Amino acid sequence: MVLARNVCYTETTLLTQIIYAEAKVAMVGRWKVGPQKSLFDVISRTVGKIDIIAEDLGVITEDVTQIRKSTGAPGMAVLQFGFGSDSSNPHLPHNHEHNQVVYTGTHYNDTVKLLQAVGSLLMSSVFLVSWLVES
Repeated sequence: MVLARNVCYTETTLLTQIIYAEAKVAMVGRWKVGPQKSLFDVISRTVGKIDIIAEDLGVITEDVTQIRKSTGAPGMAVLQFGFGSDSSNPHLPHNHEHNQVVYTGTHYNDTVKLLQAVGSLLMSSVFLVSWLVES
């Protein structure tokens, strides 16, 4: 019995992940080669043009990028993923592409508002410690 079927972009090609109901974790699922661009062609012929955003986060190879671009689907960038590495990081604003959806964060990140509050709290603490040391 198949519990879930998810179609997603991965490192090498469009694949289908099959996870069986007996599985305790998705890691014991298996990957099968999916329909690739023909899936999007069938959708387009059947229902017409639809707007799709490709979740192309992580390690994405050129063949996956080509499938995404051939469908006209925008990719994604996440601003919070951009900081903490070098200037070539694709999530940094100067590396964003035309036809790309940019998010401040995902469900994996703290919100920007929370980060701003923590930053303000840290700056206040630094100021207070500095004031106490000088007094």
